[in-house]
Parts: sequence; C-alpha cells; structure tokens
Amino acid sequence: MSGSARRGLLLPTLATLVAFATLLGLGTWQLERLSWKNGLVAQVEARAAQPPQP
Repeated sequence: MSGSARRGLLLPTLATLVAFATLLGLGTWQLERLSWKNGLVAQVEARAAQPPQP
C-alpha cells in the first residue's frame, strides 16, 4: 500500500474507532441504568405491597 492510500484509510478508521468507543460507552450506561431502574421498580412494588397508612 502506498502512503496516500494509507492516509485515505486513516480517517475512516479513526471515525470507526471513535464510534465504537462511543457505542461501547452507551451500552455500559444502559446496563447501569437497567440496574438503577430495577431498583426503583422494586421500591415501588415494596411500597405497593404495604398496607395503606391513614
């Protein structure tokens, strides 16, 4: 591969790596959010199971 062909591939490769890192971060955030959301649902269900307070 010549030098100009390598330079032509540099930008798409860097863009792909940045996009991959971004998507990986978003996926991790979604998993953390799932855990948080499950905790909230458990709290609401626990409150709903309690007898009503006057």
